[in-house]
This record gives sequence, structure tokens and C-alpha cells, in this order.
Amino acid sequence: MRKDLKYFLSIVSIFSLSLYFLSLLFKKYATLTFEHFLETCKVIASSFFATGAHYVGFILTAIVLVVTLGLFLKTLLSYIKTKRKLGSLLQKQIFYLPQKLKIILERNDIPKDLIIIVEDGKDYALAIDWFSPKIVVSSGLLQRLPYKQLEAVILHEYFHAKFKHPLLFIVGEILSSSLTLLPILKDLTRKMRIVLEKEADRYVFEQHKTARHLNLALETVSSQNRFKIYPNFSKRNDYKIKRFNFLVSIAVILAGFFLFKFPGDTHTIQAMGNSNSSSCEGNLCSTHCPTYNVNQSSNITSAFQSTFASFNNID
Repeated sequence: MRKDLKYFLSIVSIFSLSLYFLSLLFKKYATLTFEHFLETCKVIASSFFATGAHYVGFILTAIVLVVTLGLFLKTLLSYIKTKRKLGSLLQKQIFYLPQKLKIILERNDIPKDLIIIVEDGKDYALAIDWFSPKIVVSSGLLQRLPYKQLEAVILHEYFHAKFKHPLLFIVGEILSSSLTLLPILKDLTRKMRIVLEKEADRYVFEQHKTARHLNLALETVSSQNRFKIYPNFSKRNDYKIKRFNFLVSIAVILAGFFLFKFPGDTHTIQAMGNSNSSSCEGNLCSTHCPTYNVNQSSNITSAFQSTFASFNNID
């Protein structure tokens, strides 16, 4: 399996399983909470605050789901803003291909319609769009780089576009930014980005049989990544998955399993321990059982004891 797909599938799998697990937790504790809430409201309104443990599970899962949804919408909004920023940049498109760029495209069998040149004095190149990627190159970069270095940049971005890396970058960024409780997702996304950049560098090396032109291009292009959600030709550092983030993610997963397996209510634990109590059969917890049966039973016992004592006095 390709390394890019390995990291991407890991991110999607962890996010999907986490979201599914959260929905199960929310369903479990929401059902218990609403049933208990409605019943206690019927008895007495003030007893609403005499809560069971399932209220804690409900509140926690509800908060996590709301925060996850909020972060997802925030990241999506950030992507839309970046898309608009890029759209305004593409309005400066130049439809004339310089001779130097034509030779590079013909030599490497790269379609001409894959390249978008924009009028901008800054030097940058990036691959954009999800399913039909394009390579955006600034006019400043075309003028600044010599032939071999420019070819290295074009080949690098062509590799990203060929394997639809913009889609992997964007989806990974949205999912990892949404579920911040699992910081391992953020680490996997950053690691995936570095791995994809190295794969693109390796592709350039295979074509040129040397990394010299690529390294010179990286030194010449001083700009950092202007569009973080897109594969952008810029300087980057290696990244290792942090042990702390890994341990935090494991702790969160274990806490989720604990909430999922926990009975949900302190009264449920009592009901489970008292198997001889027939009045609670078929109920989720003892608070769901009519309390008057217990009181009535205790009253009968007291009356019987009083009657028995009176008979002894007569004797």
C-alpha cells in the first residue's frame, strides 16, 4: 500500500470509529437521562438535581459532540475562506505559456491544461482542487528560477496533482482539527504531509537522478506555505509523532470505553447487586421502580409486628 494512502486511511478510520463510538455513547446516556428526567419530573421537580451517574455521561458526550461539530464547522469555514482567497488569486491568470515552461511540459508529458499561471511577483507553486487537481505557478517563480530548478518544482507539484494529494491534505486537516480530543490525528496529518512531500521529492530525484536542483530550488524559494491546506512548494521540517499526544489519545479512548461499559447510574449498580428484588425486574435502575411498593411492604411488616406483640400481651 502507498504511504500516502496508509496515513490517510489511518486518519479516516480513527475519526470514523471515534465518531461512531461517540454517537453510541450519546445514545446510551441520552436514553437513560431523558427517561430518568421525565420520571423525576413527574414525581417532584426538585428531584431533577438528585442525579445519577448517567447525567455525567450524557453531559460529557454532548459537550464532545458539540465541540467536535463546532470545530468541524470552523475548519470548514477556514477552508472556504482559503478557497475564496485562492479564487481572487486565480483571477490574475495568464494564458500565455513561457517557452521555458513549454519545454518542461513537453519533455515530461505533462498536460498543458494542468498548469495555471498567475500574475504575481512572489515566488510560489502549489497543487489545488480535490478531484481534478491543477498546478498553480506564479509569474515571479517562472522568472526567478532557472530551467532545471523550475523543472524540479513542476515535477514536485505534478506528483501531488497526479495522486490527488490536495484531497488527502484537506480531508486530513478537517478531520484532525475537528476531533481535538485525539491529538494523535493531528500528528498523523502532519506526518502524512511530510511523507507526501518526501514522496514528491523522491519522484523528482528519480527523474533528475540527483537532488541538487530540487535543493537549490528550495533554497531559492524563501516563502513559507501560504495555503496550508494545499500541497505547497516550500521549506518544511521533518515531524515525529509525539509520545505525549499518543498517550493522551490512548487515555481518551480508554475513558470512552469505560463510559460505554459503565452501567450508567448508581441506582443501576444497586439494582444489579440486589438480584432478589422482584419489584425492579425489567427496569433500567431502581429509580425507575415505583417507590410506594417498598414503603407499603415496610408498613405491613410494622403492623404485623405490632399485632403480634399485642397477642403476646394478652397471653
